[in-house]
Amino acid sequence: MKFLKQLTIAVTACGFAFPGLASESRVIGWQDLAPEPVAYDNPFSALSPEQLQDLRKLLHLQQAQGTSEGTDPSEAAALRAALEADGLDPDALFEQRRIIIEKRREQATATNDAILGQTVRLPGYLLPLEINAQKAMEFLLVPTLGACIHTPPPPPNQLVHVRYPDGVAVKGLYTPIWVSGPLLSEYIVSGRCLLELDDGVTSELGSGDTVIQNGTRHAWRNPFAEPCVIVVALVGAQHDRVPHD
Repeated sequence: MKFLKQLTIAVTACGFAFPGLASESRVIGWQDLAPEPVAYDNPFSALSPEQLQDLRKLLHLQQAQGTSEGTDPSEAAALRAALEADGLDPDALFEQRRIIIEKRREQATATNDAILGQTVRLPGYLLPLEINAQKAMEFLLVPTLGACIHTPPPPPNQLVHVRYPDGVAVKGLYTPIWVSGPLLSEYIVSGRCLLELDDGVTSELGSGDTVIQNGTRHAWRNPFAEPCVIVVALVGAQHDRVPHD
C-alpha cells in the first residue's frame, strides 16, 4: 500500500471476497465510506442569477487587485453598490463562500469512523496502477464505470487504494469486482512524523492527517524536534487470497 495524503486519502482494504469470507463481512455501499453530511447555511441558493454573476465579477476584481491583470476600481465599486442596494453584504457572502468550500472539502475527504475496524465488502471497478504479468498488483477501486478515465475522479473518500502482492487478473476495466477486508485507522493528533512503507515510499505526516491501511508492513520515525502524538486503532485480521479459477 502506498500512503495517500489526507486530501487524497482513500479508505484502504485488501483481500478479495469469496464465499467463506462473504458470510463474515459486512456489505457496505460507497455512501457508507463518508460521514453523514453536515448541514450549513447556503445563502446563495436564494440569490438571482444576476446577483450571483455580480458577486462572481466582484470577487474576480478583488482577487485581481495588485496583479498584472489590473482592474478598474470604479467597476468594483459599482458592483458592490448594486449588491448593497439589493440588501446584500458582499463581504459576508464571500466569507460564507469560504466556509462552504471548507465544509465541502471536509465532506469529500472525511471518512466514516463507524465502519473503521469492521470487515467489509465493497463492490467497484478496478483501475490498475501497477500491472505485472497481466495482473494488477496495485489499483484503485472506483464506484462508477470509467471514473478517473473518462470522467473526473470521485471525491477522495470515494476511492479505495488497494495493493495485493498476489495480483488480480485484469479481465477488463468494465468488469466489477468485490474487495473485502478490515479497515484500520491511524490519526495524527499533534506534531510531525515520517511513515515508511514496504515499497520504499516515505511520507511526512502532520496534525490532522489520517492513515487507513490493512496489514501493510510499515515503520514510524520522528526525526523532528517536537514529540508526535498518534491515535491508533488496531484490529486483528487474516488476509485472504484470490481464488484461482
